[in-house]
Amino acid sequence: MSLIDGRSVSADLASRLPVTAALAAGATALSAVLGIGLGVTAAVRGGLVDRIVGAVCGLAVALPAFWIGIIFVYLFAVQSSVFPATGYVPFEVSPQDWGLSLALPVITLAVGGAAFIARQTRASMLEALQQEHIRTLRATATPTWKILYVHALRYASLPIVAGIALQFIGLFGGSVIAEQLFAMPGLGQAVQTSVSTHDAPSVQGVVVVATVVVVAVNLVLELATKFLDPKLRAS
Repeated sequence: MSLIDGRSVSADLASRLPVTAALAAGATALSAVLGIGLGVTAAVRGGLVDRIVGAVCGLAVALPAFWIGIIFVYLFAVQSSVFPATGYVPFEVSPQDWGLSLALPVITLAVGGAAFIARQTRASMLEALQQEHIRTLRATATPTWKILYVHALRYASLPIVAGIALQFIGLFGGSVIAEQLFAMPGLGQAVQTSVSTHDAPSVQGVVVVATVVVVAVNLVLELATKFLDPKLRAS
């Protein structure tokens, strides 16, 4: 029970968990799609394209998330009214409004994550393209798309998948800024309020939830790693 208002901590966290989970899952999925696409493009094209992607990724990593969020609010909420600036609408109330309320915070969180995954994908793909079996496939006139997206990308997938898992963990535990900026009633907002009011039971509840999520994600990562690497399955 909360020391401040006597509410049930578990009930409060249960209502907030879907918000943070949706933010983290959506931002991770978007950053994975953008990051893998940019990383593969940079590794395959090289030259000017590689330098442009590298510069954009460096800029995205350097920009603070709250600043990116403010710019997005100004452009897409204040100027064009495409998305709502703040607030959260539960899925059961309106699926469309739920998606719109998540759009800006998800995009804000995904910018830095996409840059991180793009860098990891580029490095892994460059290593994969130098492997002997890739050269053999090229020599046997295997279609380029199959070489890149079936063989090379699978060879490079282990560090990429690990990076995506770390990205989800980081976003799940580090979405405080986005939740405060966009007035999202998630776990990050709850832990900030609990810490400021010295509500120890609430803080402990958030820590337990975060610990369970970290353990679960690492278990899924372990299973995915064994599936992707035949040598690990054999051992």
